[in-house]
Amino acid sequence: MSTSALPKADRIIKIEAADYTCPVTGDVWKRPGFEVRCSNDLVHTGKSYGDSLALVPQGYRMSSHEIIAYLAQRVKELKAEGRNQREALQDELFDRQIRGKPYRWEHTHMLLKPPKGAKDFTKYTETDSQGNQYSRADQFIGNKLVAEGALMPHGSGSKVVEINPALGLPSVVSFEPKKSEVAAGLYDGWYDDGHYGCLNFDADYGRSVAGSNGAFRVVQGSLEDTPLPSCEQYIKDMASFEKGVHKGIEQGKQIGLEAGKQIGIQQMLADITNFPIEKVLRKYKQ
Repeated sequence: MSTSALPKADRIIKIEAADYTCPVTGDVWKRPGFEVRCSNDLVHTGKSYGDSLALVPQGYRMSSHEIIAYLAQRVKELKAEGRNQREALQDELFDRQIRGKPYRWEHTHMLLKPPKGAKDFTKYTETDSQGNQYSRADQFIGNKLVAEGALMPHGSGSKVVEINPALGLPSVVSFEPKKSEVAAGLYDGWYDDGHYGCLNFDADYGRSVAGSNGAFRVVQGSLEDTPLPSCEQYIKDMASFEKGVHKGIEQGKQIGLEAGKQIGIQQMLADITNFPIEKVLRKYKQ
């Protein structure tokens, strides 16, 4: 299948700086503000991520995390204005996913992998007090690790109720924990018994999977120029948390020991100054 005509990257999207605190772990993610020049329409390839990547023209890239970050920003703005948040999906950016003619699946540079080279995500599955299940995932943009151990709720088609705007990850996604890696894609879907079109964020398949609706968005620049998120607080799992606590205790003991030595030295000097040397020697005799 041949690649469709290349649309112009003539849309400028301004994305504000964002920070997000995970309500489950307390992780704090931050990302600086930036702007991108991209196309409203998608380039149809009908190929996998890797094969589509070879068709991206020089000086351009696919979308990474900015489209979801922009969507989260628009939803927040509409909510503050007391308007219907679904109005965000009326943007031309989502025409192919919402209105189709024809529908397209948008490949992105985002990839999720299990931590520490595990074969799948099930090794790092956690359950909160309400019984909700999560998996830890390392987030890659292209081949660069940008977020280690991000918490991914198991959505299985659930509605997105919150988005981490710093990472560009929905807080609830259709996520497959038994895969060795999952690529993030944006495509069409339905909710409320099929009455309303919606934008699906899907992380079910690897980058090698090809679909007849496969496509990508033209974004000017390279991944090296893309502002990426950073984490200010991160606890990967209970083992690393306990290791950190143990290290802190040992450091505290050492600090206390050094402080105690200094106090002892000062006390000894004071005794030498105020008492006869014989009395001082009897007091500190080992």
